[in-house]
Amino acid sequence: MVKLLRPPGARTWAGAIRKRPLPSAALLRRLFAARMRLVRADQYQSFLADPDADGRSRAVYVYSTLRAASPRVAPATDTGGGSNALLVVLAVVGSLVVAVGGLVVWAHS
Repeated sequence: MVKLLRPPGARTWAGAIRKRPLPSAALLRRLFAARMRLVRADQYQSFLADPDADGRSRAVYVYSTLRAASPRVAPATDTGGGSNALLVVLAVVGSLVVAVGGLVVWAHS
């Protein structure tokens, strides 16, 4: 996990950015990967904690973390409705006419 927090190819993050610009998407992926590992470690730690600090206990937990299955996207079905572009254009033009008309009435009042 600590390896994810080290800057690539430099001692500091400022030095790494001076050497070459780092894409924000790659930095965000690195941040999320490090954070998710911390969260997972915290979850496991809560299971491993001893509820009775004075008592003796022993437990063995075996965890198996699997890669998430990729979601299946259903093919788009044709609803036969056609495009609503004309409806959108008419709504925008109608809104502009009402707005301009309202401004004219307000200016003459």
